[in-house]
Amino acid sequence: MARRIIHKMHQNLTAPVLAPPLPGFLVHGGEMGTLISAMDWSQTSLGLLDGWPPALQGALATLLSCPQPMFTAWGPDLLLFFNDAYRPVLGARFDGAMGRPFAEVWPEIWDELEPIVKKAVGGKGSYYENMPFTLTRNGYIEHLWWSFSYMPLRDRTGAVAGIYCICVETTEHVLLAQRLAVEQKRQAFRMELNDALRDASSPEALMTIAAEKLGLHLDTGCVGYAEVDGPGEWMQVHHDWAAPGLPSVVGRHWLDIYGPRMMSEVRAGRTVAVSDIAADPLTAGAAYELAFKSVCARAVINVPLIKDGRLAVILFVIDPRPRDWTHDEKTLVEEVAERTWASLQRLRAELDVLQVNRALDQRTTELLRSET
Repeated sequence: MARRIIHKMHQNLTAPVLAPPLPGFLVHGGEMGTLISAMDWSQTSLGLLDGWPPALQGALATLLSCPQPMFTAWGPDLLLFFNDAYRPVLGARFDGAMGRPFAEVWPEIWDELEPIVKKAVGGKGSYYENMPFTLTRNGYIEHLWWSFSYMPLRDRTGAVAGIYCICVETTEHVLLAQRLAVEQKRQAFRMELNDALRDASSPEALMTIAAEKLGLHLDTGCVGYAEVDGPGEWMQVHHDWAAPGLPSVVGRHWLDIYGPRMMSEVRAGRTVAVSDIAADPLTAGAAYELAFKSVCARAVINVPLIKDGRLAVILFVIDPRPRDWTHDEKTLVEEVAERTWASLQRLRAELDVLQVNRALDQRTTELLRSET
């Protein structure tokens, strides 16, 4: 008899403990439905799950089964509830987000969201397409785009009791569209540049045209070509292009006054892009900053052209503001330098041939006259 009692007690102790059944409105709610059910709501303004308003229960039953990211913000404090698809949107701030006031979950973008929220709380829905946000949801800054709808959530009396939102991230789509637009603009620029270079009648005109086209395309301050002397110490700018209100840099310049470390890179044939003169180790220093200030430069790109093993020409781009040059911008400046150099060699060869032909024509004319 004692063995039967002990055996029965052992069975009871080792039997699996069943979790309490989910409320009906959370049955198909996935992981977030289970999370909501497991949380202690007794000390919140909502109270126990069984007593939640029917409008909230219905909204949760809908959003938790939605395959798209979706959330609702309920009550005066706009307590946040979201589905499984919305969890990745939160990133590292997922822990503690369920049931927290919406404004506390997204504090860094609340200034942007608050007017939209107020509109929905006021009874008017809204839709936004490809809206940009800057978030720090995973410990680093992200520039993202979203399309979403904010709609009023009404209770059985018709009063607005909260809001709900369906959203989709469109960052990849926006970035792809931006890249296509940039590439289309670049292709148009290349065609325009090629036509202009082909029509140039002199080396001076060719370099001036290239500088102007590049400066306008990059929306920068000044662009030009500097010819470097034999020892590689001085450069002469004969012509440049400068945006309205900015100075020309035409004249003779000592290279190292702009930073010997930067010019060492240029002399070695390497392109140098400086985003901020004052912060870059290649250009930082009071003396160098003064030199750059004299030409209104806070950011520069220098592309060297090497001829016969020495630095012969520098294509420079100057911006009066700090500027994070993109890889595509640097590549384009290098491309323009190469195209200009090739066009310059072609034009000089054509001018040499033209000069020879003129000399031959003149000599022929003189011979004919002497024979008569």
